[in-house]
Amino acid sequence: VRILGREGRIDGRTVYLDIQNIYADHEKFVLVEVEIPAHAVGKVREAGTVRVAYLDMNTNTTQKVTGSADVRFCESNAEAERSINKRVMADVAEMLAVERNRLAMQMRDAGKTDEAKKMLGMNAAYLQQAAKDYDRPALNGYAAENAVQAEQLDEANWNRNRKQMVEGQSARQSQR
Repeated sequence: VRILGREGRIDGRTVYLDIQNIYADHEKFVLVEVEIPAHAVGKVREAGTVRVAYLDMNTNTTQKVTGSADVRFCESNAEAERSINKRVMADVAEMLAVERNRLAMQMRDAGKTDEAKKMLGMNAAYLQQAAKDYDRPALNGYAAENAVQAEQLDEANWNRNRKQMVEGQSARQSQR
């Protein structure tokens, strides 16, 4: 359906991304939202396959890695909730919040200050809930940033606030 937090291209059932500068002991992720048709309860289905090619700077050779992700269909919401990968969902929540932060900035640029303030306030509340739901206290920091940004939309603060918003969006999307 879409790629969250990164530039890329979807061509049919294939997603293409170019991730630059991954160094030893660093981790970068890609979040792709997909729709999978319903299947029988208990059935396991492959949701996707990942193929990565990279230049190993130590050997100066191209290395290739492949992996896959499966989904299992269940009957109850409670069972689905228990199987949530909290680490992944916290990353999803953060990327969705970045999208809403960018939207709020665009609203403010268009002179829709009240709507931007409301969006940032809702984003702060969403991040606080996600921090609790997914056991990721760091999301509270981003929630606090959104709350402060909501109060700095006036002309006197806007240029500085906008710059900080862009820097924060960029840092989160590039996973710095």
